Amino acid sequence: MRKAIRSSVFLVLCLALSASAFAKATITIKNTDKAGVGFNDTTPIAPAGGNPGTTLGQARLNAFNEAARIWSEKLDSDVEIIIDASFAPLTCSANSATLGSAGPTNLFSDFDHAPLANTFYVSALANKIAGHDLHKDPDCTGCGAAHIRARFNGDLDKDSCLGDTGWYYGLDGNHGTNIDLVVVLLHEFAHGLGMVGSVVVPGADDDTHEIGSFRYGIPVVYDLHAKDDTTGLRMDQMNDTQRAASMVNDQNVVWDGELAKKAAGKLLKAVPNMSIGAPASIAKTYILGYAQFGPQAPVAGITGNLVAATDVAEPAGSGLVAGTTNDGCSAYNNAAAVAGRIAVVDRNRCKFAEKAKIAQTAGAIALLVVDNQEGFSTAVNMSGSGDAALDASITIPVVSVTKAEGTVIRAALGAGVSATIFADITKLTGADKDGLVKLYVPTTASPGSTYSHWDIGAFPNLLMEPNINDDLKHEVDITMDQLNDIGWNFGTSTTPTQPAPPTPTNGGMNGRRYGRR
Repeated sequence: MRKAIRSSVFLVLCLALSASAFAKATITIKNTDKAGVGFNDTTPIAPAGGNPGTTLGQARLNAFNEAARIWSEKLDSDVEIIIDASFAPLTCSANSATLGSAGPTNLFSDFDHAPLANTFYVSALANKIAGHDLHKDPDCTGCGAAHIRARFNGDLDKDSCLGDTGWYYGLDGNHGTNIDLVVVLLHEFAHGLGMVGSVVVPGADDDTHEIGSFRYGIPVVYDLHAKDDTTGLRMDQMNDTQRAASMVNDQNVVWDGELAKKAAGKLLKAVPNMSIGAPASIAKTYILGYAQFGPQAPVAGITGNLVAATDVAEPAGSGLVAGTTNDGCSAYNNAAAVAGRIAVVDRNRCKFAEKAKIAQTAGAIALLVVDNQEGFSTAVNMSGSGDAALDASITIPVVSVTKAEGTVIRAALGAGVSATIFADITKLTGADKDGLVKLYVPTTASPGSTYSHWDIGAFPNLLMEPNINDDLKHEVDITMDQLNDIGWNFGTSTTPTQPAPPTPTNGGMNGRRYGRR
């Protein structure tokens, strides 16, 4: 018997396959805004970046339709995909904002042609496989017409929300310092198309399910491709306790789909490393983060002494606290000591490319940025400044290290430390030793982000990382291959490559919301 569950997914933001013979999907944006707001906002604006809209509402709808067009050209389905869309005054302040949320409205299992028994599929994918709209079946009580629900922050165009930063409605990707709405939409629509797991993560707003359990007793198909390298087991092969441990097993939970693995092998770059031989307290090889600008770490390596750069502390201003003397955001007062060596600065205050330019001007041969955020075992990949000329002017490698490792390194610099920064071509950024792409499962779980995104260690940055990076383009990269791993772009008579069906942890379904914030 087919099972259906209504869902409400709230995912908060903090290489397509080559063309083949399949029909494009039809994706329809359904305006659910009230008169005068959201898509119906008549505030006049100037057309920008190929978007002909002359009002906020028109520009917003055009951006939604562009994201729908991009996804529709990648998907194969004979069933129309309807997205309920609206703008709302979501959480926002001068320094942070909830950009938006989207997810499937329903989950289905054991429907016509379902490749796997006792496994949930999101509405759009289930409809594609079944060959008809399951929402229209008489036993799908209360399903509604829409297959994906999307809600975005209408306050981002106000000065009270993120200051001078707002939505960029252009269709050309030239967003500058603003937030590219099309990129955010591509990200959120992917959650609605199937990039969602059902394992209850620590801290989730759910008082009826155990941490590590499947929210509805059986997995969604996404869960069947998430594997823990520590145990060697997929989520459907574990018990609740093992899954709970996996949800905070940073760097050890991967996507085992073959199509995503193949695409990642062509897209992801070699891992940057730093080797230190002495003193013993810091002697080891460190995995570093990349910069999205400047030359990458050479395979042959670049060697030099690490030197802590010092600068004048900048005054507070423009919403910033007063600067420190080690953030590298103004000219060094020890430039002579840095020249010909690897400068070390902290992440803070100014943009990474600005730090790099100052280090380069001082004569540094490379820049090592120490992260300022706790709890991450992966070094941050550093975005560009948004200033193409500045980014293009950087000629030295720029890499980063975690706060925990950087703090220890800084403490040892007084004794003199020589380091070699190099690219390890045997490893891919954001992937394990077998080339499987890592999922985002930080040691401190983040409900709504944990487990339903790619890890932040990937380079280049991926669309489905938990944060929207400035360098993303209007492309869906390996996310399309991941969706293909769970069943997209296969005929309904062809079973996609998937593991054997799991044994349900219990047979009872319930009607609680599939809530992920």
